[in-house]
Amino acid sequence: MAELKRFKAKRAYCKASVTRISNFLNLHKDATLTDTLINELEVRKGMLSNCFKEYNNCQVEISFLEEGEPEIVDDFENKYIKLMAEIDTKIKAFHCRLAPIDSSHSASQPLASNHVTVPDILKPNTKLPSVQIPCFDGKELSKYKPFNDLFVAVIGNNSTLTDVEKLFYLRSYLKGEALSLIVNLPIVHESYKEAISILDSRYKNEFIITSSHIYAMLDVPDIIKGTASNIREFVAKIKQEVSALKNLGQPVHEWNMLLLCLLSRKLDTYTNRAFQFDRNNANALPTLEELLQFLESRATALESVGFPEKKIEQIADVQSCSKTKGKKGERNGM
Repeated sequence: MAELKRFKAKRAYCKASVTRISNFLNLHKDATLTDTLINELEVRKGMLSNCFKEYNNCQVEISFLEEGEPEIVDDFENKYIKLMAEIDTKIKAFHCRLAPIDSSHSASQPLASNHVTVPDILKPNTKLPSVQIPCFDGKELSKYKPFNDLFVAVIGNNSTLTDVEKLFYLRSYLKGEALSLIVNLPIVHESYKEAISILDSRYKNEFIITSSHIYAMLDVPDIIKGTASNIREFVAKIKQEVSALKNLGQPVHEWNMLLLCLLSRKLDTYTNRAFQFDRNNANALPTLEELLQFLESRATALESVGFPEKKIEQIADVQSCSKTKGKKGERNGM
């Protein structure tokens, strides 16, 4: 019973920690959002997430050790979700106040630090959308298209800006090799289109970009343990590369069986076996989408149950053995 008491004590500590975080938020409910306060909220957000995980683990262990009705976790879960949403709202509100040009690309930064000084010709009353455009340094070709698409959407298609202004904005979002390609262009209207043409010529290599996404998909690490976090990370990486390939016009839907065979070998034994059992028609050809949907459903189920990794694997092994024995029994009965 000592183990039961230990888990109950840890559970109580988690609940007390969440209460303290709730009290902190109530105390600073109307406080001005400052860097210090946001940093404290970030720390407490991490503490809150850890408390929730620890609480679930303790609850699972207690349910194994103690008979009777388990503690209702809905109240704790709802409180966690509410607090997490409140913290995220405050953090987002703080960052939204920072203008993209002022925060990431200060007009006072010298050209030597891979930024340009924004001249007086830039209209102070020109309001750009509050979208953070990441800098492009030319090291990864696969990042050029997303950068270019976002820059054109926010800056390039902005009819209130002249081409000279667009050129200054373009230079402020480039660094390294990418900036060196256009930094010596004269500050005239024609130079903006020439700069875009130079960048496209250097970085719009569809063969290399497409190949890099395919290699990235094939290099996704194998799932050694089929935990919810490992499965979700695997699915996210595959979806990211598939989406990128589709945007490049590649017929990914025609690669179903090829990708399915390659990716299914990256799954752990329990997850792969569960996918085969889950299929309604063993003779029909499955699709990549079906595999990804199954993996997402499995991750959700594992998160809902909340078992530690070892218990998940033990249960999966027992279930797989039971199904195998059942099938052998059916054959022997015939």
